[in-house]
Amino acid sequence: KSTNASLSMPIDISGNINRGVRAARATLAASKANVGAITNTLKRDVRRGYYGVAQAKEQVQVAEIALKDQQDRLKNTEQQFNAGVLAKVDVLRQQVQVSQAQADLLSAQNALALAKEAFNNTIGRAVETTFDVATNGGDLPSMSSEDSKLVSAALAKRPEIVALKQTAEALHLVTLAEERGLQPSLNLSATVTHNIDPPLTSVKNQTVGVLALNFPIFDSGVT
Repeated sequence: KSTNASLSMPIDISGNINRGVRAARATLAASKANVGAITNTLKRDVRRGYYGVAQAKEQVQVAEIALKDQQDRLKNTEQQFNAGVLAKVDVLRQQVQVSQAQADLLSAQNALALAKEAFNNTIGRAVETTFDVATNGGDLPSMSSEDSKLVSAALAKRPEIVALKQTAEALHLVTLAEERGLQPSLNLSATVTHNIDPPLTSVKNQTVGVLALNFPIFDSGVT
């Protein structure tokens, strides 16, 4: 039996190690840039969706006020018609105005429902989730207190964000693996040889163990 120890020093004369590490780093940087770009877009979409819901809610309130106004006018018109002051055509004209106000209210309510569904989708929750936004006497609400919370929820739930983060993590590990290709490595191997008809001066069975330390001495400038 015999045991050998050897030192191996690969020289990266082709630059393959350098290119592999640079490619891994570039891909990782691109993935992080994509995450940043989508994060910025998502912040914009969350704000836009939030204020869209607030505006749609205001439109419903305006439509409700307009309907009540037209209904009050119809009541007054009918009273004047019964008193003989106005003609039947005036009542019919006002009834048309009430019908139009009712249609406008229904349209505003549908727009509010769609705005809420779109906002729920933006922040990554079920579109049927019910919620409300506060309005301040006709002024759009400030989002400063809700901004970070809603954006954080969207970042945690939106599937494309989750996928990009996982991709970035995988690329980070690939980059580490490529970089560690430049570090020393230790390998242990063993070979067993069996001689069927060995000469008198030879052994029948021989085991050779090899402990090899690999140490790259040139990395093409990657580090």
